[in-house]
Amino acid sequence: MADSAEQTSAPAAPEEKPKSEDKPRPEILLDWFDVDTEWGVHAPRGPAGYRVGDLMVGSYGEMPDVWTDDTMRPRGAAPMPGTPRMAYEVSAKIDMWTDNAPALYEEAIQRRWKPATDIDWDSIPAGPTELDRARAQMLTILAEQAWVQSVTYGGWLKRLSYGYYEVKLFLATVVFSLARHTEAFRKRAMLHGGGVGLQGPGHLNREIVGTRDFNEMILFNALLADSFTEVLLGRLAADASTPAEARLYTLARQDRVRALAFGQERLRDLMAACPERLPEFHEYLGRVEAAMALDLNDTVSNEALAIVLGGDVEAMGIGAERLADLRRAQARAYLQRLRAAGIEREGQQSGKFQVATGQITEEERRARRKSAGGTKPPVEAAPDA
Repeated sequence: MADSAEQTSAPAAPEEKPKSEDKPRPEILLDWFDVDTEWGVHAPRGPAGYRVGDLMVGSYGEMPDVWTDDTMRPRGAAPMPGTPRMAYEVSAKIDMWTDNAPALYEEAIQRRWKPATDIDWDSIPAGPTELDRARAQMLTILAEQAWVQSVTYGGWLKRLSYGYYEVKLFLATVVFSLARHTEAFRKRAMLHGGGVGLQGPGHLNREIVGTRDFNEMILFNALLADSFTEVLLGRLAADASTPAEARLYTLARQDRVRALAFGQERLRDLMAACPERLPEFHEYLGRVEAAMALDLNDTVSNEALAIVLGGDVEAMGIGAERLADLRRAQARAYLQRLRAAGIEREGQQSGKFQVATGQITEEERRARRKSAGGTKPPVEAAPDA
């Protein structure tokens, strides 16, 4: 036994690890400590919290008329040699900045809502089949429009200079809000085993997707599409049969109002600084109003809305009268928003758009064309598509 024990090898001693001071240390430069940025600037913090607008102090709040740095360098940071260019398409302050962007961003993130839990879906009862199908059709078109607008706004984010990042922050909330509307409207349509309806005609959406200028995109999305949708959502909220449904439309309407506030100020600043662009914007509006008129004359959309506004298939006559009132209210809101943005559109609209929104009759439109001798209107006026 003893011999066996003697033959057993003793355990090897653990290897001694080198001490940290024995390792070679990299050369420490710390030259970035001397970076040429502004230190010692204190951003104010008030009862409302630490807001994006509070950071606009010292050199960090200074924005040149044109942001010439074509990289993703944050405003106020020192440039890094060799950083790749981003080839931004919009780099002038007059083309993208608004003073209300920081406040609108704060409001958007503070008022964010979740369709999954912030709407009491269980409290919304099923309605008559015809009414539910009409509502689903209306919501299908609203969801489609919201998605198209979300994608369009999102496509512009990478094309806007990083120098005016507050605008990019706010537009990111617009993208998210519109995506949320797509989600919420689809959920309402599919509640109680329902489904979605027919695709919308898409004439306005095609114009929105086809915009080539940032402010043209704002004009179509905010001043036209959101003006019409905001009025519709307000009417749906007022007519809702349950608090949960009223809350759904009210929350969605608040999101649209923020986008409208941004778009209105954006175009007002642009028109004030560049009045020579006014005829160009009238041309844009003539084209998009003609597309909008085609959507407004869509039979499927109008019949669905007439049922929803009337409350039943049997009350479609009453619903059609309410729809006519709604169209006139939407046109008034649209023209008022344009006027506030410095674009006086009264009397210069597409004739078919005026007919579709109940401002004039088809007979009046034809009489106007006849009295004008069928001549093409001037540049400032919209083409009578």
